Amino acid sequence: MTDQPMEELLSETVLTAVVAQTGGVTIAEAHAWIARGLVRTRGRDDARGRAALAGRLALIRSIRDDLGVEDASLDLVLDLIDKLRSQAERLACLEAAIDEAPDGDALRRAAAEIFRRRLAGDAQG
Repeated sequence: MTDQPMEELLSETVLTAVVAQTGGVTIAEAHAWIARGLVRTRGRDDARGRAALAGRLALIRSIRDDLGVEDASLDLVLDLIDKLRSQAERLACLEAAIDEAPDGDALRRAAAEIFRRRLAGDAQG
């Protein structure tokens, strides 16, 4: 079990049900990953929250089993994945903001030009 108070965690019944849906993960592994902070159990206890939990458990299982990442390296790999996802979300927000701007086409062209220049500068330097 974890050091966190039970009221901050999803109920054991919910965790057991989610683990049962996630092939290749045991309840002991889920508890160990929660204790290590690889899986966050705080948050919504609804279908969306349970789906997110199941997805995280499946991701860890896949990284470990399918990609052969050692248990000791899971923290690093998951941190990198989380950072990439965060950046992708930020880029999607920026793209939506540009699309909603009154002169979105001009902004898009200017951004593309700046991007090309920076890439060319990185390639030279």
